[in-house]
Amino acid sequence: MVADLIRRARGASSLEVFGTGSPLRQFCFAPDLAKLILWALVQDGIPSCIALVPEEEHSIAQLAKTIADISGCKEVRFDPSKADGQYRKTMDNKLLRSYLSNFKFTSLEEGLRQSI
Repeated sequence: MVADLIRRARGASSLEVFGTGSPLRQFCFAPDLAKLILWALVQDGIPSCIALVPEEEHSIAQLAKTIADISGCKEVRFDPSKADGQYRKTMDNKLLRSYLSNFKFTSLEEGLRQSI
């Protein structure tokens, strides 16, 4: 989703997004995920299933508007005639935080700025 929105926003005057933009998702910057995977690979005694995601949820609308702003795209249009999909796909990262309480995830905006 992120890569597709970036690709469609580059050089465009408007960005069309399917649905209302209201569903919520968690986004993890790839370098953060890479650090966490490397950390998890060398740990002894952690469960094999651990959510490596930030707590924060962002709406698809917020994601699209941030991408548009960074890309210089002037308008974001939502097409409510298309399905939104599942409203929330939230993973609980309490287990991760019990091991790495001080890990700082890159913010959505900063991650997008570095990616675009």
